Amino acid sequence: MQEMHSLCLLNKRFERIFGLTLCLSCSAAQNLNTPTMIQIAGGAQKFEGDGPLFSVGQIVQHRRYHYRGVIVAFDEQCQADMDWYKSNQSQPDRAQPWYHVLVDRATHHTYVAESNLIVAPDQSEIGHPYLEAFFKEFVGGLYVRNDRAWPA
Repeated sequence: MQEMHSLCLLNKRFERIFGLTLCLSCSAAQNLNTPTMIQIAGGAQKFEGDGPLFSVGQIVQHRRYHYRGVIVAFDEQCQADMDWYKSNQSQPDRAQPWYHVLVDRATHHTYVAESNLIVAPDQSEIGHPYLEAFFKEFVGGLYVRNDRAWPA
């Protein structure tokens, strides 16, 4: 078994948390791609390929239009057809997570790119007629998914 130096041990801890290996001095780190840091909403950063920043049940706010809503689902990248995308008022990169959001105090939902969302400063409950179709309760600023099948 190869003895690892302290930098490798620290990086192994980092790898366990973030799924990354930064130390290139041990043989286990050879042939790994270096992750790219990307800029996202609100000046935050994440590693490319880390997956979605937000989760189902989380309350978010649109950066440009300032509406609040709750995330009900997401896609790893935009799944809308090109006609819809071109008709969209903003055309953020398609190669990022996109979220299905129930809009607060409205009856519609939106499909929003991750770069257009921030964590909502107001984490109070939202009002939407479809909340019960997706969630069973609101606890600690998050909606908890119910056991019902997703609406078709």
